Amino acid sequence: MRWLVVLDPLDGLISKTDTSLAVINRARVEGIEVDTATIEELYFEEQARVLATGADGSTEPKVLGGYDLIFMRKEPPYDMRFHYATHLLSLSNTLVLNSPSALRDFNEKLYAANTGGRRSIGNRGVYRPPGASGGQVAGQFPG
Repeated sequence: MRWLVVLDPLDGLISKTDTSLAVINRARVEGIEVDTATIEELYFEEQARVLATGADGSTEPKVLGGYDLIFMRKEPPYDMRFHYATHLLSLSNTLVLNSPSALRDFNEKLYAANTGGRRSIGNRGVYRPPGASGGQVAGQFPG
């Protein structure tokens, strides 16, 4: 199994409190190959790709569709680089947690200001690419 975790630069994360690092470390203990990248390392060249960093610290260009699972764990701000990254993730043929379209459509700051007091996010859930088993939405949230 191969995972990609897109997150903030590793040198700025606090190992004692960062849940992304805890997930990465546990997955590696379980034998899962986990690469990391920042949003700046996502790009498009014939298809969505990443300059991925492996557990040994080496970097290698890889196709996003070659992963079994991608975690989008980048912290705000929501800016054009973040927006572009969500589009690149949408182009992969890989299950992405958190849904790229939900990250665009339900930006935490803008959504909170525009909900009229409602707390649900409709039926948005985990993004599955068209054609993937389970359809495009995995799991329904109460409306």
